[in-house]
Amino acid sequence: ALRLLDGGRGGAERHRSLRAVLGWSDELLDDEERGLFRRLAGFVGAFDLGAAVAVAGLLGPVVVDVLGRLTDKSLVVRVGERWRLLATVRAFAAERLADAGERADVSRRRLVWAAGTAEDLIGRRRDDPGWAEEFDIVADDLRAALADAPAGREPVAHRLAWAMAGLAYARRFLSEAVAHATDAAGRAANAAAEAADLGLAASATFAVGPAAGAFELLCAADGDAAAFARAVVIANRFPSGFAVEVPHERLVALLDAAETGAADPVAAAHLAAARAWNATGEKYRPDPALAALAVEAARRTGSPVLLSGALDALGAVAAQEGRLGEARRIAGQRVALLAQLDRDDPAAAAEILDVRHSAWLTALAVGDLPAALAAAEAIRADDLLGVHPYRPLAKLVPPLVLLGRFAEALRHAEPMWAAWRRSEAPVAAWLAPAASSIAMACGLRGDDDGFQRWQGRAEQAIGSANPKLAAYHSGFAVFTAARVAVHRGPSAEMVMTDPQGPHATYAVAAAAELAVVAGWSDAASRLAAAEWAGAENRWAAACLDRARGRLSGDRDAFARAAAGFARVDAGFERDRTLDLLNKA
Repeated sequence: ALRLLDGGRGGAERHRSLRAVLGWSDELLDDEERGLFRRLAGFVGAFDLGAAVAVAGLLGPVVVDVLGRLTDKSLVVRVGERWRLLATVRAFAAERLADAGERADVSRRRLVWAAGTAEDLIGRRRDDPGWAEEFDIVADDLRAALADAPAGREPVAHRLAWAMAGLAYARRFLSEAVAHATDAAGRAANAAAEAADLGLAASATFAVGPAAGAFELLCAADGDAAAFARAVVIANRFPSGFAVEVPHERLVALLDAAETGAADPVAAAHLAAARAWNATGEKYRPDPALAALAVEAARRTGSPVLLSGALDALGAVAAQEGRLGEARRIAGQRVALLAQLDRDDPAAAAEILDVRHSAWLTALAVGDLPAALAAAEAIRADDLLGVHPYRPLAKLVPPLVLLGRFAEALRHAEPMWAAWRRSEAPVAAWLAPAASSIAMACGLRGDDDGFQRWQGRAEQAIGSANPKLAAYHSGFAVFTAARVAVHRGPSAEMVMTDPQGPHATYAVAAAAELAVVAGWSDAASRLAAAEWAGAENRWAAACLDRARGRLSGDRDAFARAAAGFARVDAGFERDRTLDLLNKA
C-alpha cells in the first residue's frame, strides 16, 4: 500500500499523486479529525463505535461526530454498523500515527480493547450463536493486537492470548489455538497460571497432532501436580501417539513429583488415574483395583471429562482380560457422557476423540460390523478430526473390508495414505490396521501387488522405533495373512505368529481355519483353543463354525457360519460360506 502511495518504480503520475491527495485531505482536517484518523490506523479490519472510542481517547458522542465527518470526507468507509479504512488510506494514516509518536499508545489502547472483546466473546460462546460471526469480523484485529503486544509476562496480553486460544479452538482453528495457549503460558504472571495455560495447550494438541506433543507441554508445567499426573496418563493411555515409548523410569519420576502436590479433588482424581495407568509398567495396561479407585475419585469431582478417562482405564482392563463385551459396555457408558462434554472446550478434546475411537474399536472387536461402520461414520463427521483426514478414513476402512465392500474401501485407500504422509506425523499406529485391511481386500480380489504393497505400508505406519507398539497392533496383520492364505491357499513355509492387541480374536479364528485348510496336524487343537475368540467376537464365531465345517464336512456347521456372517452383514464371507455349503 505504501508503494502504491508513492506510485512505485516507474508509476504513473496519477498513482504518485495519491499521497499528495491524501496529504491535502489530511491538511483540511481539524485537530479532532486528524487525531482520530491517524489512531484508526490501528485497525486492520472493520471496527465498531466501541473499538473507535477505545483507541481514540475521546468520549463516545465526540467519536460519533468525528467519524461522521471523516466518512463524509471519504477517509473512512461506512460498512453497516461498522467503519473501515481502505488499505492505502490506512497506510497513510499509519505513517501519520508514527510521525505523531502515538503508535505505542494506540497499540496499548488496542490491546486493552482486544482483550476485553475476546473475553466478552468467550462469555457469549455458550448462549449466543452469533458470537462466531462477530469473532470472524474482529479476529484479524485481535490477532494483530496480540502480535504487537510487548513480550514477556504482560497481564493484558496474557488475557488476550488465553481468550484467543479458546475462541480459535471453538472456531476449529486448531493449530492456532495451540499456538495461543502456548503463548499465554509465556505471558502468565506465575507458575500456576503458566501450568494452566500449558494444560490448555496440551488439551488442544490432541485435536492437532500426536499425544507426544501434549505430553511434553505438560512436563514443562514445572511443579504442577495435576499436569505431571496428566502427562503420566497420556504416556500410558495413548502410546500410539509416541514414535518412541516413554521410559517407565521417567514416568515414575513424574508421578513421584505429582504426589507432592496439592490434593484438591481434581488433582486427586488426576493422581488416582496416573497411579492406575502407571502401576503395571506396561503401556495401556492399567491396574484393575487402582482403575476402580480412579473411577471413584473422578465421580467425586463431578467432571464428565475425568469420569470418561477413568472409565477408559476400566475398559482397558476388560479388553486386556479378553472380556470384550464388558469393554464395549463401558465404552457405551462413555458414549452416554458425550452430551456433557463441551465440544468447544479444549479440555474435552482428548475425551471426545477417544470416546468415539473406543465406540468404534469395541464394536469392531466384538464383530458388530454395522455398529463399527456407524461409529466410523460418526468419527468422519466430527470436525475435531478435520485437520487429519487420515484418522477418520483409517476407522472407516476396516469395517468396510470386513463387510465385503472392497471397492468402497479401496476408494479411500490412497487418499488415506496421502493424507497421513502430508501430516508428517512420524507414526500412525491406528493407520496400520487400515493398511492391513486394504492388503486383505487386495489379496481376496487376487491383486498380489496390492497385497504386498499394503502389507509393507502397514509396517511403515507403525515404524520400527517402538517394538511394543508394533506388537500391540500385530493382530490385524496376522489376521490379514491368515485370511488371505485361506482364500488363496497357504504356502508351505507359512508360520503364524502369536497375535496381540484388540484385533486378536479375528486373527485367532482365521489362523484356526487356516490350520484346517492347510491340513496342519494340530488343526483340531487350534480350533478348540480358539473357542474363547468365538465367545467374544461374532465374526470370529462364524469363522470358527466354518472351520468346523471344513474339518468334518458338517453341513450344519456351514449353515451356522453363513447365518452368523449374515447377522453381521459380512457379505463376502457369507457368500464364500454358502459356496462351501453347496459343495458339502
